[in-house]
Amino acid sequence: MTALLAVVMSGCALFRPPSDQIIYQLERELLALKLDKKNLEEQLLDCDEAGAQRGLEVYRQLIQVFADSEVTVERRGSEVKVSVPSAVVFSADQISVRQEAAMVFDLLAVALNLHTDTQVLVVGHTDDRRPPKGYPDNQTFSAAQATTFATVLIERHAVAASRLTAAGRGEADPIADNSTPEGQNQNRRISLYIGPDVGGW
Repeated sequence: MTALLAVVMSGCALFRPPSDQIIYQLERELLALKLDKKNLEEQLLDCDEAGAQRGLEVYRQLIQVFADSEVTVERRGSEVKVSVPSAVVFSADQISVRQEAAMVFDLLAVALNLHTDTQVLVVGHTDDRRPPKGYPDNQTFSAAQATTFATVLIERHAVAASRLTAAGRGEADPIADNSTPEGQNQNRRISLYIGPDVGGW
């Protein structure tokens, strides 16, 4: 009799009407989903905070080493953007790298090799003038410059090739007025996006 009473007391759901049983089951499933949602939100928050902290570290290092130079450094959450004027790296309208650019690559590589868990998107940009001879359009030319930039980081500075992606945007993303020489100079640049999962801004 005691055993039977225990079964009745502990498993009273067995004797509920079918509709009550369904409601009870749905409530349990809803509670489980809410708990799963809360756990996922906490995990995402932890990831965001960790990514933002890593981005801050990369930003602080790069903003320090490139202070008072033509290279600019910005941060957006976990992602850092480095903009290098093309004239600093390349000979005029070419993809050959200037010897004077060695320091830029050295400083970038030090930061990148300290944070090996980041990915790097290298994007070339041009002004709206006709592309140099041998290139069908500015996008092709800017992609060639971005590829050269990435290749230097890989071959001369031991940055893992698996971390780097190169792309060209041509004249599609101007940051200044192309009607002036000063604006054209600003638009000719290499942008590096550094972060855990980069996609550009």
